[in-house]
Formats: sequence, structure tokens, C-alpha cells
Amino acid sequence: MIKSIMTIGLISLTANALVAGVIVWLIVYYPNIEKEQNPKNPIFELASQIDDWKKYNLVSEDEKPIFNFESCGNEEFDNLVAKVNIGDVYRLKLNDALTIIYTPNYNNWERQYFLNFNYDNQSFCQAGAIYPKYAFKDKLLWAGVCTVGVLPSKTSPQYKEFQKCIIAEDALEYFIENKE
Repeated sequence: MIKSIMTIGLISLTANALVAGVIVWLIVYYPNIEKEQNPKNPIFELASQIDDWKKYNLVSEDEKPIFNFESCGNEEFDNLVAKVNIGDVYRLKLNDALTIIYTPNYNNWERQYFLNFNYDNQSFCQAGAIYPKYAFKDKLLWAGVCTVGVLPSKTSPQYKEFQKCIIAEDALEYFIENKE
């Protein structure tokens, strides 16, 4: 009798462990599989546009300079900005909301070197700029932000645009994570 109770208890414990394992798998792994395997997922669809360079449009001379702020003190970054402001700049409005641009990688910077300018308060001294996101061998990828300051109210007309932008930011993050 005790042996059968112990057997039932062991089976119950094993079943519970199996159920818990399945739940953990669904929480941790399934969302990533869903993103990668479902081409109808908006994040996947948007991420696939980011390095489709044909989707970008050349920024006209009337829309330049892209960076229109005074120097914050980093001479190396300022030199890059000067080149970008007079060179070719291509823009994509991801999900019709988030501005992404690419420029030539004038200095042949590697990804981490380029990204470090995000954390240098002498490179950016204002909010709402276009920030470094990824360095390809021949291109630098930059992106804007969805909001600066107060989030739009859920009842405001800007809220829908903000939501589209957040989805685009998620797609950009997914793209970058899968490039590494």
C-alpha cells in the first residue's frame, strides 16, 4: 500500500514537473520561435525591411542637414556629423512612424565603436536626435526615437502614431539582436 502511494506520488510529481517544463518552454522559447518562423508577424516583417536598402529614399538637399545642433565637444563625432550632413543620407520611415537612416561608414568604424557615441555626453547633448544603432562594413545605421518627454494620452490622435513607432522600435531591436 505504501509502495503504491509512493508510486502514485512519484507519477504525480513527474507529471507536475513535465507540465512546469512545458510552461517554461512556452514562456521562454515559443515567443522567439513565433517571431522567427511566422512571416506574418509584424515585427518580423518590419525587421526584414531594415536592411533592404532599396526601400530607403535619398534625403534631398532641402532636408539637410540631418544633424542640426551645435557641437557638444567630441571632435571625432563632430567630424563624422560634418561628413554626414554634406554626404548621401538615405531614409526609411519604418512602419510609417520611426525614422531610420543610413549613411556611408566614412571612418570604417566597427559596431561597438560606433555605438559608444550613444553614451558619450559630448556627442549628444540634446534629446530627440538620431542615434547610432548599427555599423555595417560600408554603412552606419541611425534611428530616431518615438517620443521625447511626456507620452501621448491614449485618447489623443498622436497615440496611434506612437504605438506604430513602438512596434517599429521593437522590430529594430529584433533586427539588431539577430545581427549579433
